[in-house]
Amino acid sequence: MAFTDLVYILLTTPIIIPNARLNEFKAEPRGQHIARTGFLGKRVAAVCPSGAKNDPTDDTKCICDGGATWTSGTNAYTSKILVKGACVTDCGPDAALNKAGACICTAKGAIYDSASNTCLCGDDASLTGGKCVCTDTTATFDTSAATAAKPGVCKCPKGKLLIDSACITNCGDNAKPDDSGECICMKLDGTTPNGATFVAVTKPCSCGPNARLVTASKTCECKDTEAIWDEDTSTCTCTAPQVLVDGFCTTDCGDDATADEDGNCVCKDETATWDTDLQECNCPTGKVLVKSVCVKDCGDQAAVNSAGTCVCKAKGATFATKTKTCGCGSDATLKGTACVCKVKTAIWDPAKAVCNCPTGKKLSGTTCVLDCGANASPDSAGKKCVCKAKGATFATKTKTCGCGSDATLKGTACVCKVKTATWDSTNKVCYCKPGFVYDGKTCSCPKGKTNKGGKCY
Repeated sequence: MAFTDLVYILLTTPIIIPNARLNEFKAEPRGQHIARTGFLGKRVAAVCPSGAKNDPTDDTKCICDGGATWTSGTNAYTSKILVKGACVTDCGPDAALNKAGACICTAKGAIYDSASNTCLCGDDASLTGGKCVCTDTTATFDTSAATAAKPGVCKCPKGKLLIDSACITNCGDNAKPDDSGECICMKLDGTTPNGATFVAVTKPCSCGPNARLVTASKTCECKDTEAIWDEDTSTCTCTAPQVLVDGFCTTDCGDDATADEDGNCVCKDETATWDTDLQECNCPTGKVLVKSVCVKDCGDQAAVNSAGTCVCKAKGATFATKTKTCGCGSDATLKGTACVCKVKTAIWDPAKAVCNCPTGKKLSGTTCVLDCGANASPDSAGKKCVCKAKGATFATKTKTCGCGSDATLKGTACVCKVKTATWDSTNKVCYCKPGFVYDGKTCSCPKGKTNKGGKCY
């Protein structure tokens, strides 16, 4: 064989790489490089595994045979890719093949959708950061009942319901929450308030004591057919001049009368008569209407007691029958329903109907001052008693003044027991005049001297 012939054979014969070496090559987007270069640098075709074929645009690569395959009945494409020398199902970025060859989502509670080759978390959640996250962040994604065909569900906090992927206040079947979350009772259309009051999730809305909730229309209907339900005030109203009494429309007779079967007003007190012009009850002369009852007219400052006697509202005050007024005597004046002493610091004694100064004080002119007894008076500050006799000592308990052992109190002065002695108000003692001496009985001149004009010579 000529050398030229040998070179031709080497250049034209493909080099075959055993299948055992397929796993050494990395998968690429369109196929897999099984062989790259032949002897002397010639490009050669790749040898592809079962189920794969050479890429028509580049025979050095392998692609899975058929590419995306339509599966009848499931309305889905099954895409396959070449991984480590074998054609396997393409599960997309969020799922992986299990041992049975099925695509399983990596996110807990998500389900694999073959039509879109993606993982889904249901209508109320989406795949975020590799896990299912509820659209309403206050809700939690519950996977306890999830299966391969059934995704997890979003659950709202207690007292809330999931509606259109949002957690809203649970108001039951008869009400809906407003923007602030307060439950508002609605008509059958579910959008118009009916004026009823929300009670509880498990109970129907309340129309109050004078109306009922009509289940068919979810509207309030008054018990009295003549009454009209007012959705704004949530009450039954009657056409004037009638008013609602105990759930029924009747003549408006006020608080002191009621309407009879004919619609005439009858006073609750049998002694009173109904005045059709003034639309009120009138009592006999000398009586007035008090809480629908005719009682003795005691004026504004007194009220009748159970015995039928007028008693002043101010304790201790005296009722004057002729004038129908109350008085508090000379010590106090009537102010409202109380007797107020004219002397500000004095206290009204309702039992005796007089004003008294607080304990330890007495009335002096128009004010209460310290009670210092007959021999003393309050100081300028009015806080302590000072004896009228200079040098005398005040005894608080007895409210008296004393001059000690040397003198006695006489009127407003301390007088020495020794007649010729003089009272020292500063030291509170009696002493003899200069030049005189005390002989045990009196002050006298020393022996050998004579008292002449109050002086010893």
